[in-house]
Formats: sequence, C-alpha cells, structure tokens
Amino acid sequence: MVICEAESEELLVKVKAVVASHIEMFSRRETIELTWVR
Repeated sequence: MVICEAESEELLVKVKAVVASHIEMFSRRETIELTWVR
C-alpha cells in the first residue's frame, strides 16, 4: 500500500492530535481524582 507523503503527513497530524487530546483528558481526570482523594 503506497500513500503519498502529503496524505501520510496529514494522517500523522490527526493521530498526534488524537493522542494529545487523550493524554490531556487522562491527566485532567487524574488531577480531578487526586483532588477528590484529598
């Protein structure tokens, strides 16, 4: 399967955005849990 460079770059940007938002959600949830524990 051959993907042109522009398409793979676009995909990489989308994947990075998804991963970043997941990390953000996870860390936010962790901070909320920590505050609740205290």
